[in-house]
Amino acid sequence: MKTAAEEVVDRGATMTPNKCVEFQVCLSVTESEAAIWSKDHMHQVVNQLEREIYGIIWNERMWFMEYFIIRLIDFEARWKAFIVHQLQKTVK
Repeated sequence: MKTAAEEVVDRGATMTPNKCVEFQVCLSVTESEAAIWSKDHMHQVVNQLEREIYGIIWNERMWFMEYFIIRLIDFEARWKAFIVHQLQKTVK
């Protein structure tokens, strides 16, 4: 079984001149389409790619991190209060 890298190399090695021209045309069309995208469309594409690759978009990750940090600080404060309470209970 070939690795993905080996398959790419094999395809590149077996690419005919016609396939090469076809690839260049496809790339050129894609570049020209991307050049006329609006910022909103570009933002939608970026978000979709992030969702497909990472499973979550950047804004959602930032919100999660902020929420997580707040919950962690709250947990640490409660834990310290619990430990102090238990220590005082033990001392008495």
